[in-house]
Amino acid sequence: MTQWTFEPVMSWLAIVLVVGVLAGLLFIRPNYRTLSRFQLQTLSLLRLITIVILTVGLVRPGCVRMIERPQKVVLPILIDMTRSMELPLEGLGVTRWQKLTESLQASRPGLEKLAEQYDLQFFGFDSELVALSSSAGWPALPDGPVGAQSDYGFALGQVTERLRGERIAGCMILGDGVQNTDFPKVELPRAIREFSQLQAPLFAVPFGQAAEGDQVADIAVTNLPDQFAVFVKNEIEIQGVVEVRGFVNQEIPVQLVRVDRTGREELLQTKVIVARQGDERIPVDMTYTPSEAGDYRLILRAEPQSRELVVQNNELPAFLTVYEGGLRVLYLESELNYEQKYLRRSLAASQDLEVDFVWIDQRDRSRWPVDLVNQINDPQYDVFILGDIDSRALHEPGNFEQNLNALAKRVEQGKGLIMLGGEHSFGPGRYHSTPLSDLLPIQMQAYEAQDFNAPVNHSLHLERELTLRPAASHYLTRLAGEEESVWGKLPPLLGANRFTGVKPRTQILLETERGEPILVVGTVGGRVIAFAGDSTWRWFTLGDSQFHRRFWRQMVLWAAGLDGINRDDVVIELPQRRYAQGSPLRFTVAARQPGGQPFTNAEFTVDLLKPDGQQRSVIVSDQGDVREVSLPEGTLDQTGIYTIQVAATDGQKALGEARLEFVVFDSDSEKSQATASPESLRRMVLPTGDFGGKLVAPDGLAAHLEDLVSRPAQLSIEVPKKTMLGETFLDALVFLSIFVSVLGSEWYLRKKWGLV
Repeated sequence: MTQWTFEPVMSWLAIVLVVGVLAGLLFIRPNYRTLSRFQLQTLSLLRLITIVILTVGLVRPGCVRMIERPQKVVLPILIDMTRSMELPLEGLGVTRWQKLTESLQASRPGLEKLAEQYDLQFFGFDSELVALSSSAGWPALPDGPVGAQSDYGFALGQVTERLRGERIAGCMILGDGVQNTDFPKVELPRAIREFSQLQAPLFAVPFGQAAEGDQVADIAVTNLPDQFAVFVKNEIEIQGVVEVRGFVNQEIPVQLVRVDRTGREELLQTKVIVARQGDERIPVDMTYTPSEAGDYRLILRAEPQSRELVVQNNELPAFLTVYEGGLRVLYLESELNYEQKYLRRSLAASQDLEVDFVWIDQRDRSRWPVDLVNQINDPQYDVFILGDIDSRALHEPGNFEQNLNALAKRVEQGKGLIMLGGEHSFGPGRYHSTPLSDLLPIQMQAYEAQDFNAPVNHSLHLERELTLRPAASHYLTRLAGEEESVWGKLPPLLGANRFTGVKPRTQILLETERGEPILVVGTVGGRVIAFAGDSTWRWFTLGDSQFHRRFWRQMVLWAAGLDGINRDDVVIELPQRRYAQGSPLRFTVAARQPGGQPFTNAEFTVDLLKPDGQQRSVIVSDQGDVREVSLPEGTLDQTGIYTIQVAATDGQKALGEARLEFVVFDSDSEKSQATASPESLRRMVLPTGDFGGKLVAPDGLAAHLEDLVSRPAQLSIEVPKKTMLGETFLDALVFLSIFVSVLGSEWYLRKKWGLV
């Protein structure tokens, strides 16, 4: 079909006027000489031809014709090149890769015929997509699959991107359907959606079976915390998960093994698990009480069974740090408020502090006083914290005085005591008539007593926002380099107890902006702290959690008499203790003064010791209290135990050393999962089912290719071809030549006949 078009160089009205004027000139002829009839007709014809040529040039005619052109049709074929294809094909005694190559070999005639109709393009993929060379429909396959992680979404998305603008007849995927990448570059649903928009079918050929009943046998330890910290002779709970497939009603021993620094293994406990279903996740709970301080490894190991295809996932390692002489704190409280919540959270951040919390519900006062004599007398406790708790919860004069008598004796023997503010603390809590009255560093009076059902005595409290300031330079007030400026920037307390007086030979460390005492300390054998506030939780929630943690850690350490001991002088913070081979490594190091405040000018020497004994020096950032260390991917190139060694100095003074171990294991996710996932491939092809997409069995691949050959794609397409006057240089030159020739001929004849 041909369609004529016009693209005039000016408006149609202007063209009509120009052509009309030129046509009118045809009737004008010279009057000084008589022309013969032949001469007049010849000149008029040449002028008419000139006007016609000029008119054609002004309207620029063209035409559009539909012509048939051959079309390139592409059929990409994607082949899974990851190491999971080396796993056995269940029940056949061959690997998935061997089955794939056999299926392709059996289908070679069909591929050769298909290559005559389609542009077959072969790609291998793992986490990347690589084009494979091919000849006559046969790809050049590698000797074996070596890819680390499969990413089906990225492979499909890359094919769509690379073949954009081409006509894609479909796409064929050969693999086990298991996507093992942790962070896919392209989400699989998105890649499938983009491909289905091309209205081309997806064909998937699965290799390997799904986990159904006893067809696949595998045991895997799939969950275990990577590190534990505990004090000597304290019990820890080890909770793991073992996933059992194909071993129904069979006893499977699970072992907890401890490994010391020499590599010697010690069996700690064995538990037998039994799966009642073909695929079951079984929690495994064990306990262990270490008797010696040190650093150890724990291994949760499921004993390998004879029918397992993969055994490297039968165990998981973890790290155990056992502390010698850690602090134990007994915290008594009757109010479940914000203060106790965030105070406990801050203390829990220190691995060498362990807090036992006892809640004495003030709503159940009929059972007061409660008997806590055994806990108070427990020698493992170093510091006692009394929150907003009325003395009557623990003490009844003349009837039950054992609790506070025991507590007073422990403090006199050297243990620490911290009392916090509240409506029923200090005087309002009637502590003036208890054995603690002589120990606390503040004065209390009988008239301060606060009854539970009576209105609050406001004269006993500072009921306004309180900005604190150090009254003296002390270990407890040094939260950073500039004491005064730090305290002035902390969120104010919402109120505090009003101390009616402080005792001699005590020390006020914190006060309000009006000079009212807030933190008072003294020594009566052990160290005693009276802190009037109960809203330091605002520091934690309003952006100053580091100062909140430091303040309460220093409170406990000072009360225990440990402010002069350099504990945890060099610290290595590692976010995890298990890494996959080839992963990047990031951690921080810091040098701390007693109580936790950092050395800001410390210099660090950091070395990474690999499992084979190689030692690598590591560059540390030179800014900040906490220094960052970042090592790129590929640093952890060996499997086994790595050690980070850190030494810190301040000028010529050595601040301390630290070392921390972590494990790098062969996390070959491609080989750690014994089962294939045909169902994943089926879900991939489902959105293209309307266009012919389907799942094809490996043994049916040859027949499927023959079916594609019998339904050849349309190899030609009609496309419009447009031509227009003056579109090319040659075209314009011919037109101009004709116009000049006609105009020149008319001029030549006029001159010859004496008209000019």
